Amino acid sequence: MLPDGETQAFRHLAHSIVSRTLAHESEYHRTKRPELGQRDWKLLKRQNEISIYKRRAPKIPEQGRTAAQSKRPMALCVGSIAGKLEDALYGVHAKTREEMQVTLPYLSKGHVDCAMLAKLEGASTTDPYRQLSLKWHLADALSEAKIMKLRDLCTLESTRVHGD
Repeated sequence: MLPDGETQAFRHLAHSIVSRTLAHESEYHRTKRPELGQRDWKLLKRQNEISIYKRRAPKIPEQGRTAAQSKRPMALCVGSIAGKLEDALYGVHAKTREEMQVTLPYLSKGHVDCAMLAKLEGASTTDPYRQLSLKWHLADALSEAKIMKLRDLCTLESTRVHGD
């Protein structure tokens, strides 16, 4: 269990990231889904109808943004997938370590271990996918010398279903 101050700080961080992301999405739709400039966005992967881009780090920090904000990674997924949102969420929404162990091998190459560090918010009857949690993942990564190195990653994961 985290101290109240840390829990509130993580809630605030998640809220600010989600709010900023939704503002970017709104702008994207407002401008009629413009083509993404190669100077600002790098295509990471394209499969079927989905393209995933990563925002390139600006050479000069954007006006009005702190250095820390400019360094935060941002990804954009563009496209559509046939099916229900619940089916997609089922694959990534894990509430326990055991659920993470079942789904991670399908989502991540080199998966070794994982843990739910803290569950800050949970589901409700009206929003069964609502969750704010801290998770830890351990995976193998190849170095340039082709030697396996273990890499660990902590994530703050926020999921919620909300209609536009």
